[in-house]
Amino acid sequence: VLIDLSGGTGKDIDLDLVAPLIERIRAELPEIHIGVAGGLKAETIPALSRLPDSRCLSIDMDSGVRRAEDDTLDAGKMVAGVMAGKRLWGLPW
Repeated sequence: VLIDLSGGTGKDIDLDLVAPLIERIRAELPEIHIGVAGGLKAETIPALSRLPDSRCLSIDMDSGVRRAEDDTLDAGKMVAGVMAGKRLWGLPW
């Protein structure tokens, strides 16, 4: 399940609102995989460590890896986001 309180608009994620949702889903449906979205980019991904089970979350950072001027994907932002996710999840380089 993807938790995106912005409704796909790219508005920044509110970790204080999302954390209890994750806790409830984990308690009642532990087999469900959870993803989070909402204005995520390389610079904001480290804050996800405040969420329960942050190492088990999928990250949707679509708006955070696009160029503002033409809405196309930016390879540099994508790489930076993946590297931030790897650090969050404690994966080797």
